[in-house]
Amino acid sequence: MLVTVGLCLSWDVTALGMRYLAGWEWMSALFFGALIAATDPVSVIATLKEARVRGRLRLLIEAESLFNDGTAAVVFGVVVIAATGSTLSVSGVAKTLVVSVGGGILCGGLMAGVLLLLPDERRTISFHPDESTRFITDPPRE
Repeated sequence: MLVTVGLCLSWDVTALGMRYLAGWEWMSALFFGALIAATDPVSVIATLKEARVRGRLRLLIEAESLFNDGTAAVVFGVVVIAATGSTLSVSGVAKTLVVSVGGGILCGGLMAGVLLLLPDERRTISFHPDESTRFITDPPRE
């Protein structure tokens, strides 16, 4: 996936810059790179809206930017594991990624289930097509 490659490249460039241009220690530079590498999905959506990007391209970029946060969390976890001196394996990183993504899907599903259990007169869900990732729940106005 492009998001993983792009995030790792951003992480590497940021960490290298902080190490060689700012003179930071490697672990500090790697931590900083992991924290800064992820793009904010809200800013990506706002930029796409402002640029009037529509259709499949917009959907793909929005989805990638949302997946970016989970990937950044895994990268940060990898740096924490390396900093503590624990053993690091490909299977461990893959497991962390699956747990992060699966946990996000599970939490989203649980929240949707809770919202669906609300009585109809207390539940209004508005979908904003210009911001396809935003759902708002509002009590009815009287």
